Amino acid sequence: MIGKTVAHYRILEQIGAGGMGVVYRAHDERLERDVALKFLPTHLSLDEEAKRRFLHEARSASALDHPNICTIHAVDESADGQLFIAMALYDGETLFERLRRGRLDVGQAVDLALQIADGLQAAHAAGILHRDVKPANVMITREGLAKILDFGLAKAANVTLTQSGTTLGTLAYMSPEQARGATVDARSDVWSLGVVLYELLAGQRPFPGETMAVVHSILEDEPPPLASRARVPAELAAIVHRALAKDPDRRFASAAAFHDALSVWRVPVAARAVPGARRPVIPALAATLLALLAVSAWQWWRSARAKAVRRDILPEIERLVGETSSAGDGANAWKAFDLALEADAVVPDDPLLVRLWPQVVHELAHHSEPPGARGLARPYDEVAGPWR
Repeated sequence: MIGKTVAHYRILEQIGAGGMGVVYRAHDERLERDVALKFLPTHLSLDEEAKRRFLHEARSASALDHPNICTIHAVDESADGQLFIAMALYDGETLFERLRRGRLDVGQAVDLALQIADGLQAAHAAGILHRDVKPANVMITREGLAKILDFGLAKAANVTLTQSGTTLGTLAYMSPEQARGATVDARSDVWSLGVVLYELLAGQRPFPGETMAVVHSILEDEPPPLASRARVPAELAAIVHRALAKDPDRRFASAAAFHDALSVWRVPVAARAVPGARRPVIPALAATLLALLAVSAWQWWRSARAKAVRRDILPEIERLVGETSSAGDGANAWKAFDLALEADAVVPDDPLLVRLWPQVVHELAHHSEPPGARGLARPYDEVAGPWR
C-alpha cells in the first residue's frame, strides 16, 4: 500500500493496525494536508450487509462534532472495493501506548476520564453508542486532549464473543450485558469507561485472564478493591466501582452522570501533561503556590462532595427506605445499601445517615465451622448475579 494513491489520498506509511483494520498516514492531495486512512477488515468489504451497516454507522459518526471525538473527513471505498475512513491525524499516542509506561496519577486519570465521558455523552445524545471503549481507541494529543476513535465500528462489524478476530483488547472492556449478547445501551459504554479508569489508576485491568477466562471474570467476579491496588481515595474508588456494577441499573445512568460524579475530582493544574514533552523546572515559590492551590482545591472538593451527598444521595436513600418498608421492594433495599456505602465514604457522621443505617442494613448472626467464614449475599431475584 505504501506509495499508492487511493482516491485522492497518497499513502505514506503504516502507523497502526488492530482488529478493526490497518491505519496509514496519507496525504490529501486536494486539500494538501496529512490525514489518517483506516482500511477496514476484508470481511466488511465482502459482506454486503456488513458494508451497508458500516456505511450507515460511519456516516452517522462523521456527523459528530465534539472536541473529544476524532474528526471523520470522509467514508469511501477504493477502486478494488476496500472500505476506508479518512480521519484527522493527531500528534500524540493512544492511551494503550501511554499505559505501557505505567499507571497515571489521580489528576491525570480523572482528567482523561472526564474528557472521554464528555465525548461519549455527546455521541449518546445523538443516538450513537461506541460499544468498544478501550485504551487503544483513545488518542491523547500532545496538548493533552482525549480523542475517541472508531465510533460505531463495533456495531458495524457486529463484534461479538463468537466472531473470529474479536481480540482480548476488546473482550476485557465488554460490559456483562454485551458479553452475554444482550441488548446494550449507554450504560454499557459507562461500564467500559469504568474499566479504563480503573486501569489508569491501578495500572492493571480489573478483570484479569485470557480470552474466555476474562469473560467469566466479567460475568461472575467482583474487581479487586481499587484502593488495595493503588493510592486512590475511597470516595473516588467508590465512583469507579459504581461504574463497574454488574447490574446496569446500579451503574451511573449515563455518561453525563458519571462525568458529574467525577467532576468534583477535577483539580486545577498549571498545564496538562503532554506525552513526550519535557516538564519545565518550577521555582520553589511557584511550587509552594501550587501546593497551596492543591490543598484549597481538596478542601473545596470535600465541601462540594459533602453538599452533593446531603442534597441528592441522602434524600434518595430515605425515599428508597420508605418504599422498601411499604412495598417490600428488595431491589430498592439493595439500591439504598449501595448509596449508603457511597454516602458513608463522604459524610459518615451525618445525623440523617446515622438514622437511616439501621433501616438500610439488618444484622444476622451465623455460625461456621471452622470459625471466621466470610458471609456473602445477593438479591433474591438475581439468581445468576454476583455474591457480595
